[in-house]
Amino acid sequence: MIEAITAPTTQITEEDGLFYISMSVGADEVCTACYMRDKAQRVVIIQLDTPVEHRGNGYATALLERIQSLEKAGPIRVISTSHATGFYNKLGYIEVSPFVFQSSN
Repeated sequence: MIEAITAPTTQITEEDGLFYISMSVGADEVCTACYMRDKAQRVVIIQLDTPVEHRGNGYATALLERIQSLEKAGPIRVISTSHATGFYNKLGYIEVSPFVFQSSN
């Protein structure tokens, strides 16, 4: 028997200028993010999290791409932690200040 593959779905809410977006596969929440717009109207992701058991499946990359497509805002910035800097480097993000990365598009 072949199992059906469930495509990820996203849900976004806004509260007091903060946007919360989550990605789920079936009943499992596989990645979440919180972002805002700075004074220059750039999208700034202030939190991006993938639970350990869902890491390595491309969910964080897909969620970043989803935010980019929703906002149509040009480059986005991400405030990172020290353990995630390699992830953003791998995606081609450029470090514009310590632990702040910007997409190339």
